[in-house]
Amino acid sequence: MIKRAPSLLLTAVLLLMATPSHAYYYRTCDGHKIDWQSNTKGMRGHSISFEQDAMHDALDVEVIRINFNPSKFRFNHSFGDTSVGFENGHNEIWFTTSQDYLDDRPGVTRTLYKCTTFKSEILETDILLQGDFSKVDWTFSDDRPSLSAYGGDNRALRATIMHELGHAVGLLHTIETYGVMGNSKRHSNTNGSKARVYFGEDASSGAVKLYGTSSSDIEDMGVSHWKFVQAGQDPKTDYSLHDRTKIFTLADDEIEEGQTKNGEFHFEVEKGQSIQVEFTYENNGKSELGVDVGFYLSGNNSITTGDLLLRTRHLTLTRNAAHTSKTTVEIPAWIPSGLYFVGAVTDYNNQIQETTFNNNTAYIGIKVLKDDDMF
Repeated sequence: MIKRAPSLLLTAVLLLMATPSHAYYYRTCDGHKIDWQSNTKGMRGHSISFEQDAMHDALDVEVIRINFNPSKFRFNHSFGDTSVGFENGHNEIWFTTSQDYLDDRPGVTRTLYKCTTFKSEILETDILLQGDFSKVDWTFSDDRPSLSAYGGDNRALRATIMHELGHAVGLLHTIETYGVMGNSKRHSNTNGSKARVYFGEDASSGAVKLYGTSSSDIEDMGVSHWKFVQAGQDPKTDYSLHDRTKIFTLADDEIEEGQTKNGEFHFEVEKGQSIQVEFTYENNGKSELGVDVGFYLSGNNSITTGDLLLRTRHLTLTRNAAHTSKTTVEIPAWIPSGLYFVGAVTDYNNQIQETTFNNNTAYIGIKVLKDDDMF
């Protein structure tokens, strides 16, 4: 039986989870997974849709990033496709203004698959992106200040492309944990002016379940200042919701968000105060590994290991859990009052041979109060 399924209207799904952190979903037929029968598939970009260099680069970068995943599956992509359509034997991605398919959504993936007693497989997948720019004000780069998640006006094309490529791999929505198949607008590794879109732990685990583990040594530890906050009900239509990580007192009371500058909140703290900083850590790679995390204080949100080291911590991370946790640090009593950032750097001492180091740093803003403000 041949079936056609847009990414938001799928039936027959299977939840694979031992705890709420094991929350990837994928298509099934009679209890069997529906996947590609080979580990490499092409994806062709429409020549007109990706005529601009910035749009071309957005697709190019996200295909490269999704191929960092520790499964055996990889996309090959090309540009210059002059004729796109459904059921033409090609996997394609293009912009369209037809709301018959998009229904005002930023993107949708239509998948053709075969479901039989003997074998279930994906036959073709096509990604459609919102071409009516009055409905979606796209930005094509990783520039943080322009993004709606950081107070800007634009939606990240790269985040939507990564989410839809996840559907093209064979994944459904994530509804119970932090992941790009959930609230993709709020799923990034952010340091300084860049909010880097990535595939992430949950989607990588789903890809490994579908296609097996790569024979290559793909190891990658990441950290983010986003976290899971609310579950959806149905992976066919809902998404997990994400929000920024917070800062807490030692009694686990959330510290008040104070001054906002350049789209960033700064939590109000005192000189010499011990606080708990919250980050989400992910093992996006192949193996369970221990990783050393350094926590730094900086005068800006571009965190480096050259900033003031506050403490270190050792974590053992498996791939089956996006691990959001709090770490106690002490604000130096001698620093001047003002706006600062506390940053976390995974593998700060370079003990792991990682596929990429571009996701190893995240930050949270703080406002160190003047002595007069404490009374």
